[in-house]
Amino acid sequence: MRHPSHGIHQRALPNATCYRHLTLSELSSVLHIPDERARCALDHAVVTDDFEAEQMVLEARRLKLSPGDVEGVIHQSIKDARLRKHYEELFQKTFLPALTASRDIDLHRIRRTTEVAPEFLHATLFYFDSSRGFVQTAPVLGPKDAESSTQLRDAAGIDALTLAGKVESVRAWEEVLEGARRLAGSGQWALALEAFSAALAMCCPHGSLPNATCYRHLTLSELSSVLHIPDERGRCALDHAVVTDDFEAEQMVLEARRLKLSPGDVESVIHQSIKDARLRKHYEELFQKSFLPALTASRDIDLHRIRRTYAETLATDTAKRRAFDNLKYVRYTDLVDFGRFPRSTDGLTQEYHVLEPGSRPATPILFFSHRWIHPDPWAQAPSAAEHTQYKRVLAAAAAFLTLHPKVEQADLSIWIDYACIDQEHPLSGIAALPMVLAQCDALISLVDEEYHGRAWCSVEVLMAQALQRVCGRRVWYEHVEQFGQTGEDAAADGLHAGLREGPKDVYTTLAGKRLRFEEDRSKVLFLERQIRLFLTTGPRAPGGEDV
Repeated sequence: MRHPSHGIHQRALPNATCYRHLTLSELSSVLHIPDERARCALDHAVVTDDFEAEQMVLEARRLKLSPGDVEGVIHQSIKDARLRKHYEELFQKTFLPALTASRDIDLHRIRRTTEVAPEFLHATLFYFDSSRGFVQTAPVLGPKDAESSTQLRDAAGIDALTLAGKVESVRAWEEVLEGARRLAGSGQWALALEAFSAALAMCCPHGSLPNATCYRHLTLSELSSVLHIPDERGRCALDHAVVTDDFEAEQMVLEARRLKLSPGDVESVIHQSIKDARLRKHYEELFQKSFLPALTASRDIDLHRIRRTYAETLATDTAKRRAFDNLKYVRYTDLVDFGRFPRSTDGLTQEYHVLEPGSRPATPILFFSHRWIHPDPWAQAPSAAEHTQYKRVLAAAAAFLTLHPKVEQADLSIWIDYACIDQEHPLSGIAALPMVLAQCDALISLVDEEYHGRAWCSVEVLMAQALQRVCGRRVWYEHVEQFGQTGEDAAADGLHAGLREGPKDVYTTLAGKRLRFEEDRSKVLFLERQIRLFLTTGPRAPGGEDV
């Protein structure tokens, strides 16, 4: 074979680069055509030790591969071609003469003269070791009944003793890895990560395994296949490493995670994985150590204590302060006077800061859940020009005041997303939603025919259900528009000025729910997971319902 670049500079082709590409492209289209011995182009180049031809064939092969697969596929192609070469040499030079010499085949002769190239020693070990207990069934260093055995299996210094040691090392590694696999499968991540770490420690370059790099890759590959199995608290491998501050385990898990990612996505996906795991850690710490004791202590929940605890935590913990927004609210009287929903930058939004004298907010705080109904999906306001949702918020708040006559209008405050989440930098506000709702006295859903089909609305309903089931609080109301309904009809539906208690038996799941912006899907699924984890791990307060 002649490399396609041969002679290009001696000929006056109008565009050498173009013609070079055409030549390689033509070669790539016929690479797999076999000759009479079933060899393809790469096989022929490898068998004849024609390095230039081999490189030309591989260059042509690369043209048909996607960028992310090139090196892996090329490496495997070379490996396979050289393996086929060794097969040919073994059969043609060793096995066939012995097999065809007479009708009485001398298997002892075949066994004694088998040669193994040093770089393929591990393949031989794996073949014999795969059956486990090969000493009784398949001789490696010679027939077990023979007085002596002089097989040429000690190439490159691999003598019988070294070979036996490597076999035992492989077996020990397999046992450790099998134990790690079983532990991970049952969600016992503390022990599983220790076992995977031990398996990796056996893969050090100067250890006794025949190919440390290969076994390290196999260990990480096995870990990558079980990374997402949850334990009884819903934690996956990365969650456990982050929660326990085990930096070495965290790095091991991330290295395994990288194996399944395409090159262009690696850093962004790894960054997001770490960020999400740390956010889940903050959720656990806030709910388990701060919120749950106050929420489940008795039926009379001290929301002021919960708000104070949350504010103190954010004030003293920098990491949590970056992750979660403060409790914010708009006074009901300010909302009425403003005439529309205030944006987060309009100056009406207040924050609860426990360290400031007189900072205790008016109580109660109503959390409003609604869908944005503006016909323009890119609108900067949550509702159309007539402020439909704004009017419903005022009507629902007025109905709440009627149902709770002890609450003064001047004391009532409102949480509404458009005013209380920074619309330019919303992530910390979105992440804080479960904590914010837990600090509010009631959730009021502005229900219409599409409300329960919206993902964000369903997340907020799921939060209210979690608080009811874990804490025994009836905190969810639905506001329903009354079109031509009489007072008697409304009363029959449990309505008071359009307000009724949310149903107990509604089952909320986010599967198939609609979003205005599909890129929010990961955010709502993340929140759903945290709420369901809260449902399954939280204790029950007196009067709390079972999940």
